[in-house]
Amino acid sequence: VDWEALTIDDGGDLWIGQLGANDCRSRQRVHRLAEPDPATGSTLPVLATYDLRFPDNPKSGCRTYNSEAMFWIDGHLYLFAKTERSPVYRVDLPAGDSGAATVTRVGQLGRGIDNISASSVSDDRTRLMVLDHKGMWVYEVDPARRGDDLVRNAIGRAPRWQATFAGEGGATVEGGTFARGTHRLAFVAEDRRIYVADPDGYGDVPSPVCPTPDPTPTPTVDPGATPDPGATPTPTPTPAFTVDPIPS
Repeated sequence: VDWEALTIDDGGDLWIGQLGANDCRSRQRVHRLAEPDPATGSTLPVLATYDLRFPDNPKSGCRTYNSEAMFWIDGHLYLFAKTERSPVYRVDLPAGDSGAATVTRVGQLGRGIDNISASSVSDDRTRLMVLDHKGMWVYEVDPARRGDDLVRNAIGRAPRWQATFAGEGGATVEGGTFARGTHRLAFVAEDRRIYVADPDGYGDVPSPVCPTPDPTPTPTVDPGATPDPGATPTPTPTPAFTVDPIPS
């Protein structure tokens, strides 16, 4: 009911964030289940459900914050409140498979980056991506840090890269993630557009991951060696660029 975010934990389980609360009072929960196999049509049981409440919304009459973004790092879920300055919170889960989680504020993005709607940490722990409906920002991360210290280290500095999503009337991008084992980014918008961003410094306009085949192929020029997708990219001097949608 009004789920807003997905993430995978260290053990490979899937977490669903039932975090929508635009009315300032809706019940918010996180649910854990085994990651489903998309090749099957079977159902899966929910393994655990925890209630949560944001502790510090200053708006009169609000008992919680609307939230649409979460990620898992070092044994904890982290959530962003979808509000000004984008505060981020750690979730401490109770023992067992149900109960009330403790939500603790650990910092905020600021710098005009508001209303975050998705977030992701790269598998090598060197980058944190956040986005709103029209643009995204990527922070450099010290991978040796842990938990709250890692998060504060990332958001305590200005983002290293940023981008705007192309699309008529605004892209309304709602989800995004680093591809497994790489710095490549993939995004999905409410209008079903899929966007991609290549990791080569986030300085060039990226190519689609699945373009529509040309019915009349033309000769192509050998582009040379293909970069190792797992290699750490070298940032370009101009980090801003526009992410184009995949052709429909």
